[in-house]
This record gives sequence, C-alpha cells and structure tokens, in this order.
Amino acid sequence: MSFDSLALRAVTEQLNKTILNGEILGVIQYCQYEFILRILANGRTYNLLLSVHPVYARVHLTEKNPKKESRWHFADFLQTHIRKGKISHIEQVDFDRIIKIRIIPYEELIESSPKILIAEFMGKHSNVIFLDERTNRILESIKHIDENMSKYRQVLPGETYKPPPLNQNLDFFSISGDDIIKLVSNNEWEKSLRHFKGMSPLLAKEIIARARQEPLLNVFTQVRNDILESRYSPNVVLNDRDEAIAVSPFILKQYADSGELFRLIHFSDISNALEYYFDYLIEKETN
Repeated sequence: MSFDSLALRAVTEQLNKTILNGEILGVIQYCQYEFILRILANGRTYNLLLSVHPVYARVHLTEKNPKKESRWHFADFLQTHIRKGKISHIEQVDFDRIIKIRIIPYEELIESSPKILIAEFMGKHSNVIFLDERTNRILESIKHIDENMSKYRQVLPGETYKPPPLNQNLDFFSISGDDIIKLVSNNEWEKSLRHFKGMSPLLAKEIIARARQEPLLNVFTQVRNDILESRYSPNVVLNDRDEAIAVSPFILKQYADSGELFRLIHFSDISNALEYYFDYLIEKETN
C-alpha cells in the first residue's frame, strides 16, 4: 500500500504537537528523492523526512541521521532560504495527500516574506515545492515539470503555484446523514466511495468491511469520529509469513475480521509505524 491521506492526517497532527514553532537547523539531502529537515523544538532535535520516491513517497519523523555524501541543488537552495527559519503553521490540504508547512525566514535574510513548503504525495507524480507566500510563485521544487511533461500545470521556478487536479468531490467530513442514506440506496455504493476526497483503497476497504456488520451510516459516523477525535492506535499489519502488508493509524477490521491469520505490531506514534513499514518494503525490494 502507498502513503495515503489517513496516514498523512495522523502525521500532520503529530507534527503540530512536536515541531510547530520549531527552528530549522538545516537541510540534509542524501539521495535524489529524499531529504531531511533538522528542527529544534521544545529543547529537542527532530528529523523530518520528506520523500518523493515514485513508490515510497511519504513524510514522517525519523530517528535516522543520514550523512550527506554529495551536494544537491534543492537542498542547498532550501538551506539558503529557510535555515534558522521558524515553522509557524502545518496543515493537510482538504484530507488530500498534500501537506503545507509555513516557514518564517530568519530576520537577517534580505527577502524575509513567509515561505511555504508544499509536499504532494502522489506516486510517481510526488513533489516538494517551495513557494513565496506573498506572491504564490514557485521558487524551486525537487522535480521540475515543464509543458512537455504536463499540459495541466508546470512546476518551474517563477511559475504561479497551481494545485494538482482533484478527481474527488465529496467531503468525507461534512456529508450529511441524508446524503449517506442516498448513497446506500445505490446498489453500487461501494464504487461511489472513490468520489470522496482523500478516500484511499485502504480506507474504502475498511468502510466496506465494517458495513458488512453494521449500518453504513453508523460506519461513516464511527470512522469519521475516530479520525476527527484522533482515536489512533498506530500499527503495522503482518501476514502469516510475517510480511508487513499495511500500516494504519487505527485498527483495521478488514484484517481482524477476515478469518485469515494476521497479527499487529503496535507503535507509540504514527511516524514509528511508518518508518518500520517502509523500511521493510525498501529492504525487501533491495534484497
């Protein structure tokens, strides 16, 4: 499974509790697709990993301290503009796979207007884009996208930032009970789940699994409240061969009630769970 909106929601909440108002100590880029922001907050140093890998794109805190073995333009550019800057706001955009980090640059910089670091986690289209908040102009990005690569939007220095196209138009958190009942009356309601913003295959399967045992309206309310009230129990799901097959902020009934042999590894926070899961996938691919 890929890094989805539900995981990003939990990560965003964790970041707001840990690195908000923190000072950026530096930027370490150690490969083409990944870099780390080193952040001092509440008397502790945190490493925030941002990856735009085509398969393993994600964001989370990490305990690792990778060394920079070569210079990368994007990291050098960020270092120049945000080192000693303060993280003033962190938010997930519309329950999508997009996170925005607002940074107030260090006072001694000549151009001190607030900056925005936007990370979009969308498979091979993942990107991290650095903007000027005042003008909404792109200053730099880890991937450059020209008109030959995308007719919809270009991601290049000097261009105005344009969000990625949105194919989902239903709001999971504001849909009314009456609209949910209408959804249920459709014999193909399971297919309709894909129209909700941020609805990943994992979350859709979870709703379908729970709806086999109780009314869909109750399921929507329960899942929605679990998310809104942060009723999290971060875990990684292992199959009977001890292979990591899923990671989630809360217990997934689609596995617990499947009748097959699965077990869970529980973690203290979502970043630790994500790191375990993606480390397993990456190691499995490279071995």
